[in-house]
Amino acid sequence: MAKYRGFIDDDGNERDYSSNVGDDRGDDRGEHRGREDGNDDHFVHRFGTVDANAIDPAHPGQMYFGNGNFATGYNIADNAKEHVEVALKVHQRGGVVDETPTFDSHGNPTYTEAAGLQIATPGHERANWNFDFSADTALGGGNHTLDQFNFKLTIANGTHTETFDLAKGSSHLWISEQNPSHVFGGDDFNHPATPGVMGSQAENSVNLAFHAFDDFGSLATRLASGQHYEITLQTFEHHEQIAAVHNSVVLMA
Repeated sequence: MAKYRGFIDDDGNERDYSSNVGDDRGDDRGEHRGREDGNDDHFVHRFGTVDANAIDPAHPGQMYFGNGNFATGYNIADNAKEHVEVALKVHQRGGVVDETPTFDSHGNPTYTEAAGLQIATPGHERANWNFDFSADTALGGGNHTLDQFNFKLTIANGTHTETFDLAKGSSHLWISEQNPSHVFGGDDFNHPATPGVMGSQAENSVNLAFHAFDDFGSLATRLASGQHYEITLQTFEHHEQIAAVHNSVVLMA
């Protein structure tokens, strides 16, 4: 059993935790393939509202994590054959209005966010913006589980790249491949959910001030004006990519 310390959610609390982990616009913006070798399943790229499995029916239109986090405004990749959906969203921390990004020719969004800190209290620092993610293996009423696939979330800027893998089992932790002491997630279901949903859905909101991202430099460095981040969420089945989504974030003073 490995023990970690750090921010694992965006509630401002740092704590120790343990995990059994091994080493181990509603419109269609085009169809994309994860690989071009003829062996990969197709997935459809769109921008809008995530699948019903990711949404809390007791709080219509909201995600399970946190409070008041809406299911709209996501960059989404759907693989109907595999019943898998991955989605990313960028927004002002604490904001309730979806932002309108710009899109490149492939439908990938770029967001412009405020540099620096929203909260500067030592030990509770938070960047001005968050990115939210959703990994769903019951798209359209499917019955797969998270453990049947491998999920990777990669964050990169001009000087550092770090990939986090979704741990197997029920922890919902994302663990860095480069530094396994770097972890986030684990509190996806602030709103109660059924065992079926918890076994098929991973979702949360992430802030770059979390200690999981300390290898990107000091807070002043990683949140400086001019920083450009690339965030990619991928799903793999038997080492083949079956869905992927990509967002860019540019920080401006």
